[in-house]
Amino acid sequence: MLSKLFPSSVNLKYCTAFLVSLGLTYIVIKDTNIQKYLRFILRKWSYDHKVTVIVSSETESKFAVEQLKRKLNERKVIGLDCEWVSTKGKRHPVALLQLAAPDGFCSLFHLCSLKRVPSELLEILEDKSILKVGVAVVTDAHYLLVDYGVHCVGCLDLRYLAKQVGVEPRGLAKLAKDLFGTELDKSWQIRCSNWESETLTSKQIQYAAQDACIAVEIFDQLNHEEICKVHSRWKRLLWSKKDYWDHSYNLWSAHVGLNYKYRSKDSSNNSGSGRRMKPKPLDSVIKRNYNTLLHKVHYTNIFLLAPDNQVLCTISETKAAWYLEKELVDIVCDDPKTLKLKFEPSNRSSEPDGYYTKPKDNRCVVCGSETHLRRKNVVPTEYRKHFHDTLKNHHSHDVLLLCLSCHTRSNMFDQDLRDQLVIECDAPLAEKENNKC
Repeated sequence: MLSKLFPSSVNLKYCTAFLVSLGLTYIVIKDTNIQKYLRFILRKWSYDHKVTVIVSSETESKFAVEQLKRKLNERKVIGLDCEWVSTKGKRHPVALLQLAAPDGFCSLFHLCSLKRVPSELLEILEDKSILKVGVAVVTDAHYLLVDYGVHCVGCLDLRYLAKQVGVEPRGLAKLAKDLFGTELDKSWQIRCSNWESETLTSKQIQYAAQDACIAVEIFDQLNHEEICKVHSRWKRLLWSKKDYWDHSYNLWSAHVGLNYKYRSKDSSNNSGSGRRMKPKPLDSVIKRNYNTLLHKVHYTNIFLLAPDNQVLCTISETKAAWYLEKELVDIVCDDPKTLKLKFEPSNRSSEPDGYYTKPKDNRCVVCGSETHLRRKNVVPTEYRKHFHDTLKNHHSHDVLLLCLSCHTRSNMFDQDLRDQLVIECDAPLAEKENNKC
């Protein structure tokens, strides 16, 4: 029978070799332990072949950026971190910017020597299609904006990935320890050393490069775990490298540019043994938040009249329901809905422009968008609480509607002003996070 199927012994050898190869391939695909071991070998090899370049001149910057761009053709992701010096609790401008490519090539841009951010480097930082990953990377981007006027976009906090995959969302060193068993050197002597020195020590260089490089490795690991969970292995076999990256980018795009807010209950539920937590469905979280912003109506514009029919103001559905429950008003019109007080109000608006009596549009006051609207406090709460009582009365002028995009931009400019006030008034905010010395 075999002689009929395989007339030649050579063909039989080829066929046997093919079947054995196919079987081994299947085992590798099915066995997650083998996959992890192969990734470990690859990671160790790449670690041994890491290249670190220190950039302190325009010429060096052009070379480093050119190398980075070459390495971002297939996977547009870089690890980003910043170092600075603080004196008596006051932060100096960012002294060192670290960027690491997926293959371990790391460039350390000594910004205090360059005096400005080179134009070729700006192209990478301002390219939203390139993910900049790290822990508290959005804060680093904000400092670059404050110190050098650079709009660093495409920033993704690794803690979002960790939380989704089921890893406790902690600092970079803890993530590296949990995922790879790697101990990062986080000694305060190096962390708080002089990053503005013209010549960095070998320990400073190693410390700076390790954070940016490990950030990319953590991204690759967590992203791979989530990709494997969402897409079947047979489907992934048909993907090109570009397909893999496109799916990866789409998976996390909703978290780009968002500061991660740590909740202690996440870790308290997982204290004790193991690093894994029960992951939450990412799609449902995004969908819920998206729909809330998309459809929420902030102004219902219900008119409130005085007993003499003078329009006092417009109120919300909740406030109208309260008036009706207390039987303090009568409904005088259903369209537009209008309520009349049964008593004389203690005071009436004296605004010359009649701001409080006019219907308010459910649209962004900056760009006019009618979706994804959020309220914006013109004067942040941490400042308003120090005002005199007469200035803390509710004024609608103090709260405006902004779309999500304009709200984010506004918050960035607010933070710039906060930093200026901290310096001018020598009054740092107690709640401001600063995890660098």
